[in-house]
Amino acid sequence: MKHLITLISIVGFATVAHANISRYTISQNSPASETDGAVVVDSNKMNGIYISKSFYGADTNGFSHLPKASLVTPLNLNYVKFGGNLHSVYNWDLNMYLESITGIQRVYSPLAARLEFVQKSYKATPMFQVNMMGSQPAYDSNGHIKMLNTADEVHAANAIRYLNGQKGLGVKHILMGNEPWDSQDVHGVAIPSADEYIAKYIKYAIALRDAQESISGDANDLKLWGPETAQGWANWQTTHPADCTVNYQLPGHYACAYGNGQFNEFIPYFLNRLAAAEQDRTINPKGYKLLDYLTWHYYPLFRNQFADSESVIKDNTGKQNVAGMLESVNLWTNWDYINQFDSASPKGISPRIVQKFQGWRDSYYPNAKIAVTEFGVDSTENVEYHPIVRPLYLADLVARVGEAGLNTFVNSFLQGARGGDAWGMINGEKQTRLYHVFSLFSNNYLGQVVSSTDTYGDKVNVYSVKTNNGTNVILVNKDTVAHKPALSHQGLNGSTKLTSLVLPAWSVTVVTLPDHRGDVLVQQYGAKEMGIPVTQ
Repeated sequence: MKHLITLISIVGFATVAHANISRYTISQNSPASETDGAVVVDSNKMNGIYISKSFYGADTNGFSHLPKASLVTPLNLNYVKFGGNLHSVYNWDLNMYLESITGIQRVYSPLAARLEFVQKSYKATPMFQVNMMGSQPAYDSNGHIKMLNTADEVHAANAIRYLNGQKGLGVKHILMGNEPWDSQDVHGVAIPSADEYIAKYIKYAIALRDAQESISGDANDLKLWGPETAQGWANWQTTHPADCTVNYQLPGHYACAYGNGQFNEFIPYFLNRLAAAEQDRTINPKGYKLLDYLTWHYYPLFRNQFADSESVIKDNTGKQNVAGMLESVNLWTNWDYINQFDSASPKGISPRIVQKFQGWRDSYYPNAKIAVTEFGVDSTENVEYHPIVRPLYLADLVARVGEAGLNTFVNSFLQGARGGDAWGMINGEKQTRLYHVFSLFSNNYLGQVVSSTDTYGDKVNVYSVKTNNGTNVILVNKDTVAHKPALSHQGLNGSTKLTSLVLPAWSVTVVTLPDHRGDVLVQQYGAKEMGIPVTQ
């Protein structure tokens, strides 16, 4: 969910033109130097998780112009997503959507052309969101274009027939709507109850499978991603009054009951209903599979009041609580971490988001993969966070969720709206700080996840993968001081120890250890390259 209010203005912090990623080599036999901690990597110990290119994706920003290929291809993206709030009011056939300020608009380029551009120029796989909300620009009985409730499962299925049948694009990945329980706040459309949503979802899924089967003969050539929920703040409940009542004593502040009281959480109920519908030939005559990826969106929120863009959390000195914001990335995967700072999840509990969705999936729909299909720090545009927060939070998140078993991570956004915003990896023709951080992972965190430990607590976090030619070790230093670890590596061909490595304050370091003897490549990107002064 992205709330468009006004363009961000970063005026409270000193800004300096930033440089690209630093690269240098060090010798495996360099003389020992003083160290302040230890990092241990064992490439012989694998956790069974393989990070492939399919882990990485980026969300296009509404209907903003797509960046040129020379800027995008270095990101090594597998997926490019066409989805979000504006796609919830988009008519693919007329290629028009409703913009909240300027009214009904025509997209600058036809849908098929944009999807084909991603395939051919970006060498990436497009993901397309169907309109499940209902409202879209359409011709009324007098031939005038107005917002009408004409988007339904037939209209969505016709998009598949057009894209994959008539145009032969082979579009495979379909996002099932967008954040259905934000429709009232964003579009003025009443949110659905759990049963209303699930009934609509099943209709759409069957219609889409039918359309694809009529084209290729295999309905499962389409991959369905849903429910695209962003309800972390409500502990992933619908909040619809038919399902939930307000209870401030509970995490998320809602007590909910679904399926005549058989379930008290929405996602398990959703998955259970889909599994049952696959066996029910009265509603699903061909027994279609109804879900391939269990998905959610997440926008960390470090403000005391959502309506107040200036209420960014502070530390005891009155400055922005940067350390607390960066610490809170633990709520994604750490069973013992109690959320104190992020209002996008209930506070006072351990959200452990990835494990929660894994558990639901494993219990009720075990063949689905899991994916984050939107991520960005804060969902409101005019919030002035300290400039290190967004890039360093992203740096400590990507590999963390990868090694925990997330199948796909889609970053928001590929490009900035209206030429630039705080989320864009590409603003105009400029590669932003987020671009450089993301590219370090999408080009280096690829391979078999291996054992990595360190002695720095949460100040420095280490993530490692075994590649075809060596081992890539990624170290994220969230501390305001540099660290000098002794890095020990056990590989197939023996052990290596590096003692000359320096991790600058607020930085990401990628160490590439070759399988055989030779120089070690070090890549670094942090506060220095970003032009951000490090403050205690």
